[in-house]
Amino acid sequence: MTPHAPPEVDNVRGWLADRKRSQVRRQVGDAIDVEAVSDAEMIDSIFFSVFPNWSPWGCFNPIMYRFRPNGDNPQECIFEVMLFPLAPPDPADRPAPAKMRHLGFDDDWTLAPELGPLSKIFQQDSLNLPLVQQGLRAQEQQEVIFASYQETKIRHFYELYFDRLGPELDRSTGAVAAASETAVGVAARDNGSAD
Repeated sequence: MTPHAPPEVDNVRGWLADRKRSQVRRQVGDAIDVEAVSDAEMIDSIFFSVFPNWSPWGCFNPIMYRFRPNGDNPQECIFEVMLFPLAPPDPADRPAPAKMRHLGFDDDWTLAPELGPLSKIFQQDSLNLPLVQQGLRAQEQQEVIFASYQETKIRHFYELYFDRLGPELDRSTGAVAAASETAVGVAARDNGSAD
């Protein structure tokens, strides 16, 4: 929950960033010069995508995602959520390694209380996924059109994916070849697609 700034604060964003700087300073002392870190790096939800399947969040956000294949099943994947909070500079103050918790396919994310309030967010987000998958499989057209802005990460992933697999794909046969042509074609389009 975002704290409310006192009424005398004109720059709420700067105030929030300074609160985060104080928090980081309490955690790591002088190991990090928090005054040299921008407000955006302190408080924004910056989300990176590292090919092929790792997604760390920004500077002082401890969340990281990893997506892995579930065997040979193209309809499923293993989604991992990892939290890597800043470690205290003194190794003696570091906590024991975290235990891994496995949730089943239909388990509620709130069964992972170590995620704190994030468990409810993941639960809400994942409720939508079966309907998205069902809709993708039910559509008549075989091409998925990605939004110009919001889905650039998906488009970029497929550009890299097919660039790396391209020489080994037989583009004249099978669903993989057809999907690669579609994805590359969509990725190469100008930004005139619908959002």
